[in-house]
Amino acid sequence: MRTFDWEQVSRFLDDQPERFREKLLFRMDPARVISLMAFSEFVGNLADSLSKIAVVSGSEAEPELKFLAPGIDLTILDFEQSPAWDLCEDWADGRLGQTEGTYDLVLCEQVMEHLPDPAQAFKNLALLLRSGGYAHISVPGINGTHGLPTYYYAGFHPMALDALFKAAGFKSWMSDGWGSNK
Repeated sequence: MRTFDWEQVSRFLDDQPERFREKLLFRMDPARVISLMAFSEFVGNLADSLSKIAVVSGSEAEPELKFLAPGIDLTILDFEQSPAWDLCEDWADGRLGQTEGTYDLVLCEQVMEHLPDPAQAFKNLALLLRSGGYAHISVPGINGTHGLPTYYYAGFHPMALDALFKAAGFKSWMSDGWGSNK
């Protein structure tokens, strides 16, 4: 399990523009802030290899997008905008067309707990990736009921995520959690 100390968190927050820092401090769950720290590190290591990114079941307001370089080809695939992007349907039916297997990075942030079939969702996300592409999927480790009426899981353990990645056909993956040793 990965841990961050308060000095790391403080430095991360200090490095953010004032309005975004205030959002992180006063309007965002602390676990999501830690997840954003890890994401900024993750995407920073990939910056030169990212040009085409899909955000699935999110919007241009996703805080992760603040950490991407300007000028990236960004596609939003949002179920609320088009039922074609329902993550629980099988996307292997041809709906992806020319976009299948073309994305360098697929983001799906804080969505899986709201889906009745996260296994199908993982398979769909894998279809979007080019060979050697990356998926960043953040999920709660544990949380309270929210976003009703679509709330199915209180969280995911890294071993559950490993099983989902494997079943979806990902060639490699890393699942991690944040927390204390208690």
